[in-house]
Amino acid sequence: MHDVNLRGQTVALDSFKLQYDAGFTAALRDTVATAQEGTPDFIFAIAKLHAANNDLPAARACLEHGLTRQANPEEVTWEAFFVAALVCRQMDLGEYLLDDRFARRPRFKLRLGNESTKTWPINAFQCRIGENECEITIHLSMYDNRHVEFMINRLLPMLVLLSHYTRHHGQTGAVILNVGDYGSRPGLAYCENRKHYFLLPDNYFLESEGYAALRAHLLENPVPWPSRKPLAFWRGTTTGATISPELGWRGLPRIKLCEMAQCDSSGLFDVGISGIELGPGNPWIEEILASGLMRPYVPSTDFQHYKYQIDIDGHTNSWPGLFQKLLTGCPVLKLASPDKFRQWYYDQLKPWINFVPVAADGLDLADKVKWLVAHDDAARKIGANGRELALGMTYEAEIQRSGRIIHAALCHFQDKPEIDLCFGRIGEADGVLQGDWPDPLEDGVASEGFESRLAFLRPASDEDYILSLDISIADGIMAPQRLAVVVNGWLALERTISARMWLTCKLPYQRLKMQDVLGITLLHPDAAQAASQANPLDTRIASVILHRMLLTSAEAHARDPVPPLRNRQAGSSKYRVPPPAKKPAAQKFRILTHHETLVFSDPITNQLRHGPVRSSPKNVFAVLRDGSASLFCETEDGLIKPGAISPAIPPSSGNLVAASSFTAIPSAGAAFGLLHEALYVCAEPDGAITLSRSELGPWELFHPFQFG
Repeated sequence: MHDVNLRGQTVALDSFKLQYDAGFTAALRDTVATAQEGTPDFIFAIAKLHAANNDLPAARACLEHGLTRQANPEEVTWEAFFVAALVCRQMDLGEYLLDDRFARRPRFKLRLGNESTKTWPINAFQCRIGENECEITIHLSMYDNRHVEFMINRLLPMLVLLSHYTRHHGQTGAVILNVGDYGSRPGLAYCENRKHYFLLPDNYFLESEGYAALRAHLLENPVPWPSRKPLAFWRGTTTGATISPELGWRGLPRIKLCEMAQCDSSGLFDVGISGIELGPGNPWIEEILASGLMRPYVPSTDFQHYKYQIDIDGHTNSWPGLFQKLLTGCPVLKLASPDKFRQWYYDQLKPWINFVPVAADGLDLADKVKWLVAHDDAARKIGANGRELALGMTYEAEIQRSGRIIHAALCHFQDKPEIDLCFGRIGEADGVLQGDWPDPLEDGVASEGFESRLAFLRPASDEDYILSLDISIADGIMAPQRLAVVVNGWLALERTISARMWLTCKLPYQRLKMQDVLGITLLHPDAAQAASQANPLDTRIASVILHRMLLTSAEAHARDPVPPLRNRQAGSSKYRVPPPAKKPAAQKFRILTHHETLVFSDPITNQLRHGPVRSSPKNVFAVLRDGSASLFCETEDGLIKPGAISPAIPPSSGNLVAASSFTAIPSAGAAFGLLHEALYVCAEPDGAITLSRSELGPWELFHPFQFG
């Protein structure tokens, strides 16, 4: 039995009881058999085989030999040594390499955790960020699979982002680093479709420094728009999951795309499979090869020879694919992600502005291509807009932007405000003040005029937020002051201010996502001239003073609703905390649709439907309170139960998720929409009620109907 010293602690190797995946060790033996003896590949493979046999001292000796014998640094890359060190579980050697790479800014610490595959996912790391220090835990679960090197390689770009963050940002805390195709634990991720995941540029974007080589090639070798082939182009591999086991490989979405293009008689498609990603011996391989769907590989540098590009999900989003296609200046026909996966820049994609939206099943793809052919100027403009978007997302700019995302994630998982700004001479918030503001006071900044404006970047997370404002009346103003808070043109709050207090209002994500900037306007109609006996002839206009502003996720605010470090009243050591607001009484009513029909529950199927007011059963009602809505059904025996709506299209998992609780989205008059997990309830023309729309339109609007 051997012992090994890890971070000052002697650990018995037998305690690890770790075995690498058989496929991984077989690949290492192949490398040893084929690589030239003494080369870095040979040395690393030998070291990894020692580690696979739990002989860590022998693995370390190989790595140290490889490190000291390198007379020419170009012979082997830093990345190869680092990956080998982590694969061999030599954490201190990995730290040494990181210190050399990042000049100890920050000091990276690597820790070997003992969580197994039974308790920890194979594609997630734990990270704790301190002041100029970053500790990353790599659990044993990472080593019990053939993808250990793949996952460590995906961690490498994260280190660049973490290094930049710790050098330029102050927020500390812990967060999970997800490096898989999608997230395993809430935290930072490259791609996701759920809440509580904060998206960063993917490893392909970072490793290529924002696709620098492709950008340079397209700039130096442009293909004029008239010279491009008027074809809708796509190449790719068979990644993705079949929509039905019975269909087998023919149920793969990318296969269905190719078959659809093959059956189209317009001659407007050049679409095909250029690679098969299936395990060795899979019977599908020969069938796909014989299907007639295979086409030669085409490098991304040649995409610009075609006018129209198609983008379709694989396992998740097509990470390099969409970005590279946008760079070509071609209009991209993007098939909607069936599982609503998204990446870090998807909030900047605007349909019919910088890309062309296509349904997830692709049934409207041919019509969209024909539309582009018939509207050549519009097609060229959409492509140019997409290119402008992609060119603006440079490597340097996205690293800067990632700092804000990491900051938001650290705040989120500690229930801290994402934005916490103090105003005044000792504050740090002057950069957000828009328009004419007077010089800051010792504690706060005063309004001047009848409106005051602030502007921020939109919050990083796709969820509802709570805006909290620390407000007081300006000096010399005795009368209470009316105040309205308008957020991106939407009236969020109206109050009368009589003393220093905290004001809070909810900002629904559906409203926040409409603009890239969060614009806040304070309206104070009771502003008065500031002249007084102490300051005669003062022509300034005064109303309120803004001391502090917090922006916190609604969930975090619900867990800790009291803003930290409450400010004092001017000239007093006491706090003025507004009395808790009385919850508005719940509104109870039946529901009319846009079609002027009544929502009811079918007594036979128990499905919600809508029909004529006179003849439809009056057995469904809604309860609205404080922005939330619930639907209830009355049964024949007088019982009341939640009224569930199932999605119109079952999710890929096959499990129907019924929804009876919603966010009520206000509209004109008393109309409202019912939102559940990014989908709106819709009253279909055929009488069905579905949970199926991503946008709020007329069919998704409902109206209160007198209860009775």
